[in-house]
Amino acid sequence: MLLLRKQLSTGFKKQLEDLSPDQVLIDPGPEDILALDEIWSLVDSKANTAWLGFAIGRRSQQLVGWHVGTRDPVSANYFVLEIPSQDRICRSRSEP
Repeated sequence: MLLLRKQLSTGFKKQLEDLSPDQVLIDPGPEDILALDEIWSLVDSKANTAWLGFAIGRRSQQLVGWHVGTRDPVSANYFVLEIPSQDRICRSRSEP
């Protein structure tokens, strides 16, 4: 992604920066479902883990929200706040 951004012209980059999620994301339908999942990775040592929570619209296949943090209730709340409000009304599913 970083390499792609470097290759874009300055004018186009400015246009991308000015876009809000509302202008880019496909509006959810009444039967849409969000797939919620998480992955973790070690950062510098085994004692330092980072968790990435993400939400993907199943129909649109768009990443609608994500949060990097620890695996605790506080980070989970921040993750929910990262999901745009129009997508929060969707049913959600998580793999066990």
